[in-house]
Amino acid sequence: MEPHSFLTGLGGVSQLQGLTLILCVFALLWYSTFRSQRKGNAENNRQMKELYEKVMGEYKANRAEASAQHLQAAKEMRQMYDNNAILVEKVVALSERYEKRGEYLERLIQNNIQCWQETIDAVKSNKFCPRVRELEGKG
Repeated sequence: MEPHSFLTGLGGVSQLQGLTLILCVFALLWYSTFRSQRKGNAENNRQMKELYEKVMGEYKANRAEASAQHLQAAKEMRQMYDNNAILVEKVVALSERYEKRGEYLERLIQNNIQCWQETIDAVKSNKFCPRVRELEGKG
């Protein structure tokens, strides 16, 4: 169908009025499409905003939870360092005490050796003991 035949087929409507009518129909279709897109965009924007707020809320909650966990871990580490410092102090004190006991035991052993040596010398030089006289007589 040719454009002239369509416009002439409109009957009493002039060609200019026909073109105006067609333009108005296209404008109406364009406006309704634009409006529905705008409503759709507004709905999409609202959904995106809700999704953004939900995700950001979860992110903030997760970040706060992670921050609390890091803070707790830092407190635990500090407590462990404090405990280790106390343990080191106790180990140093114990090692000093063991060192003193070792020195005491060394002196005690030296004294025992000296006493035994003196006892052995006294027994060997005892002229009143028959066993000593007997051993000296053989030598």
